Amino acid sequence: MIRIADLDVDTNTQRVARAGRSIELTAREYAVLEYLAHRRGEPVTRTALWEHVYDFEAEPNSNVIDVYVGQLRKKLEEGGLSRLIHTRRGVGYVLEER
Repeated sequence: MIRIADLDVDTNTQRVARAGRSIELTAREYAVLEYLAHRRGEPVTRTALWEHVYDFEAEPNSNVIDVYVGQLRKKLEEGGLSRLIHTRRGVGYVLEER
C-alpha cells in the first residue's frame, strides 16, 4: 500500500481510493499512477512514463501521457479535492502533497 496524503494505492489489488472513496481507473491510468506513486516526490519524465506504460516496440505519441495524466487528475480531484499530480515544466510530473 502506498499512501500520499489521502490517496491510497494498493499495489497488490490495484485498487485506488482517495478520501475513502474508491476510484475506477483503466489499466493504463493505473500504470501511470502506480509508477508515479513508487517515485512519489521525484520528478518523472514523460519518456519514463511512456516506457513503463507501453512496450518498447510501440511508437511514442507526443501527448498520450499528458492525456492519461489529465484523466487521472480529473478522477483524483473530483469533488474539489486538492491536486496531487503536479507538472514540472521541462521535466515531467511529480506526485506529492503540497
